[in-house]
Amino acid sequence: MQIGRRIYFDMSTGDIILNTGERIGDVRETSKEEDFMVYPQLIRKDPTKIDFLQLFYGERASEFSTMGSMHVDPATKTLIIYPRLTISTDKTQITADGIDTATVTATIQDTTQSHAISFTVNNGAPVVVNTVNGATALPITTTMPGDYIVTATSDIYGTNSVTVKGV
Repeated sequence: MQIGRRIYFDMSTGDIILNTGERIGDVRETSKEEDFMVYPQLIRKDPTKIDFLQLFYGERASEFSTMGSMHVDPATKTLIIYPRLTISTDKTQITADGIDTATVTATIQDTTQSHAISFTVNNGAPVVVNTVNGATALPITTTMPGDYIVTATSDIYGTNSVTVKGV
């Protein structure tokens, strides 16, 4: 049997509380009451303040595969899926001379508003840069050979990483 995902959300804010994910195999459809007894995210919640959307198996699968985050419009009960930000670099390898530079670019879908993107290099201290027209960039230089994993994170658009090698 194939069962689609159930997405529980706060009826006043639209915040997602639980995405059950899709299920396949020897499974059965559960009731809302059963879910409130089984899922830790729901156990202490007031069922009168929580609603859910039921999706068919495979529904919106391509959006979920590239999802950064999701939200429900509580007025219309419409699921909004924000795609994950993309990240790229103009060079995957730089000379570790403190001069050669790679530019890492994070891009999001929203080109109308500025969004804060937090960059980290090898999980170090974050550098926050705002997007302009849906993109922002971080220059990378080094004097130490090695792999530098640059991660870009947005509250709405999720996280993505790219590696720049210093040689």
